[in-house]
Amino acid sequence: MTRPLAVYQEEMRAAHSRPEWIVYQDEWKTDDGPAARTDHHGLDLRGGHRSFSGISEITFVRSYADFGTWMANQWLQRGVSLYWDNTYLYPSYNTRTTAAYMTEDGHIQPALTIWNVREYHQRVWHLLQEWRRRREEPLEWTLHMTNTEPLPIQTWGTVQLDHELSTNRPFSPEWLMTETIGRQVGNLPLSLYEVYGRDNEMVRALPKDQRERIEWGLRAVHEIQRSGPVEHILTDFGYAEDGVTVHNYWADQPALTVTPATVKWLALSKPAANELLLVLASWSPDTVTADVHINLPSTGLTAAAPLRVLDAETGETVSPTTGRSFAVELPGPYGNRVLRVTP
Repeated sequence: MTRPLAVYQEEMRAAHSRPEWIVYQDEWKTDDGPAARTDHHGLDLRGGHRSFSGISEITFVRSYADFGTWMANQWLQRGVSLYWDNTYLYPSYNTRTTAAYMTEDGHIQPALTIWNVREYHQRVWHLLQEWRRRREEPLEWTLHMTNTEPLPIQTWGTVQLDHELSTNRPFSPEWLMTETIGRQVGNLPLSLYEVYGRDNEMVRALPKDQRERIEWGLRAVHEIQRSGPVEHILTDFGYAEDGVTVHNYWADQPALTVTPATVKWLALSKPAANELLLVLASWSPDTVTADVHINLPSTGLTAAAPLRVLDAETGETVSPTTGRSFAVELPGPYGNRVLRVTP
């Protein structure tokens, strides 16, 4: 009762066996010309309409939005969160219910139904807000963005799921900042596959605990959902509590200056205790030495003496400091460290 229960509610398609498709298919389909009339007679639907039926891309006209929001309402009024799959955009060749049109040479210029989709999402967002006021269960709306981030669409969800694709190396920080972290639209970020790249043979050859530790670090510095044996260090420090400030490496006035550029970081400052917790994560397949300079005014901390840098897992001193600067080694490949900094 304290965590959202998300159930698969919308695939952004229409099942041919549903009675609604039988009636509205000429409006909903993205093909041009009259629809091939289909019905559901003789189909065994005990496994659900989607399981025993063809499906079609749809135009998201008003009649479909009415149908889809009615369905979403059935989930929300029972305290069930929404999961929408494949929320990417696609063209429609339907010249009857979209802006698609026939060109002079006899071809169809397709339409992109982005504003239809946006209106549909907006209506569901209003439903979500209504049931959040009326239900005790936490309600969320997860959009599986399927490797796209069209802002007019994704802005209405509350959670986004990225990475239904893979690479043979980690997704770049620039990629993650642009598409994955959800900051442009205010969504909580999830990742379906490994941020280190599920086809990354170098990482796949490592022991399971080392693979998981690499993945944890790449996610932690971007605040993408994660778990692991060191996550408690962040929560024990007060991560997400009022007395702790989160500092991201992409801030206009960053709390740290770190080189080389392949090392990214997350900092948590606790001014009341005059403490700082750092996560450093490397995008290099090799062992690297990170040179760190702490910009104390940006952290809210004070220090009249050289800072102490400790390994947050072992308590051992990591490196002597020179004023506000120190160096620390991050093991390859793609290593990370959690450090506690005190005066």
